[in-house]
Amino acid sequence: MHVVSDGGDWTSTTPTLEYPFLQRIYDFYGAKEQVSNTHLPDERHDFGPNKRQAVYQFFIDTFGLDASKLDEGKVDIEDENTLRFTPKR
Repeated sequence: MHVVSDGGDWTSTTPTLEYPFLQRIYDFYGAKEQVSNTHLPDERHDFGPNKRQAVYQFFIDTFGLDASKLDEGKVDIEDENTLRFTPKR
């Protein structure tokens, strides 16, 4: 398990509160090292490049994927405003 958190939303306490709790729970099963946290204290709630990179690295490490195949140029990263729901009037 990998938890990505930042300083600009409800995940701001993750490194000091939630992450140690998760480590404790995983340690009950002898798997404390299988939980990790990337904390980006100067960032806000989004799925920006630093957060995506942390998630990509988790999948590469967990599933033994070839990191050289990672190429965001093959996908469209939508602008945040494009993803917002606007109700029809």
